Amino acid sequence: AAGADVTARRAVHKKIKSFFTQFRGRADAELEHVRASMRLEEAAASAGLGELDAAQAVDVLGVDGFARLLTSERKLEFLTDLRETLRNADNLARALHALRRGNVRNLDEQYDVLAGFANMLSVVEVFATPQERRGVADDIVKVFQLCTQHQIATVFVRTLRELASPAIVYEALRGITYYAPGPRIASTPTDSQLHSRHMFFKKLLVNEGVVPPLLELLVADHDDVREQAVLAVAAIAGHNPEARDFLLAAGALQPLLALVDERAPFTTLRKVAWAIGLLVGVSHPLNRLPPWEAVEPALEALAVMLFCDDAHTVANVCDGLAILLPGVTELAVCRRLTDLLRQTEEPRVQRAVLKTIDAVARHDDYQLQTLIARADLLG
Repeated sequence: AAGADVTARRAVHKKIKSFFTQFRGRADAELEHVRASMRLEEAAASAGLGELDAAQAVDVLGVDGFARLLTSERKLEFLTDLRETLRNADNLARALHALRRGNVRNLDEQYDVLAGFANMLSVVEVFATPQERRGVADDIVKVFQLCTQHQIATVFVRTLRELASPAIVYEALRGITYYAPGPRIASTPTDSQLHSRHMFFKKLLVNEGVVPPLLELLVADHDDVREQAVLAVAAIAGHNPEARDFLLAAGALQPLLALVDERAPFTTLRKVAWAIGLLVGVSHPLNRLPPWEAVEPALEALAVMLFCDDAHTVANVCDGLAILLPGVTELAVCRRLTDLLRQTEEPRVQRAVLKTIDAVARHDDYQLQTLIARADLLG
């Protein structure tokens, strides 16, 4: 039965791919006109408002359906354990110092230290929104200060390079995913180094050389390691156009596109669609979009995943298409969007599809007519 399912999915994907052999802008000048109109709209909307508060920003963690859904009791239990752990900060510092100096040779000990710090940093996932984090801000700041004071970025990056074991590398990647975006606490002063605009924690990781080994792990043999590497790339790319452009220049997009495969599990496709979306401009101001030539290869992969049966994947794909689709001639995608809007009962997919259609409608008269005609045809 499993073999028949894979064969059926492969046949569907072959049929889909025939639609997307090549994406073409109607003309370079017209495509640039559309993207320029998106940038101008962003500038007009932002005039006089300044930078969005962290509480209003789309969060890299949790927005894609992977964040843990914990009850208030479980969150309180986590917080109690975290505070007990922080009371033994001296022991944690000694363990991290030994690991940084290379004095921990036992793989089990390495795993315990890295997993311990990754678990502490996961406070930003347990308390999944900036507003929630504001209520436990003191604890979160203590975690990040402890990690930074004892140079955890050095330990994380060295672990990626040494490849001691898949389990150890996975914990280092998990730690990077939580650490890179910073605390993201609502109402953080913009002049504080903890504010996401300063990319303080991302810069620490990049200065340690995190990007090359991280990109190599996107093709790792172990699924868990590969998927966590995808989320780590997303964590670095989100919100900061400078970090996104650095990753694009380093070649982060191509290994992600290579993961779009009909045999890939939905857990992989969800994360890949999310990471690709961030690289093409999701969570960034529209007046800071990446160069078209840097992100154009993502169109085919996003379009193929638009036909996926997983709601989380489709929603993430739509977020990326809302950035890329205006100005590009691809009628099959417009047809698929109208079909999804008519057929799906998933609220998140409905919202994402409407967002994409809205972007097309406001910036691309040609495809707007296609959407209207398709809607009339479907009744």
